[in-house]
Amino acid sequence: MVEAFNKILEQGLTKVCAVNRNDWDERIPTVLWAYRMTNKKLTKDMPFSLVYGKEAVVPAEFVLPSLFIARVTRMSEEAPI
Repeated sequence: MVEAFNKILEQGLTKVCAVNRNDWDERIPTVLWAYRMTNKKLTKDMPFSLVYGKEAVVPAEFVLPSLFIARVTRMSEEAPI
């Protein structure tokens, strides 16, 4: 299992690292976030929601609030976006 995940991590790092590949250690959180936010075939769910029991909020949703963010923060229709 560990070897299978390491292969996934390596593939992700290969896609996001610079050409000289000296920044791989800085890119690990980005690759892990992408992995946790991807629906898996076996469970048909995201690892994040399986661990925490709720949907993850993507940081971009705070810039352009979704209906979920509006409900959670109880934004009114009059509130400026």
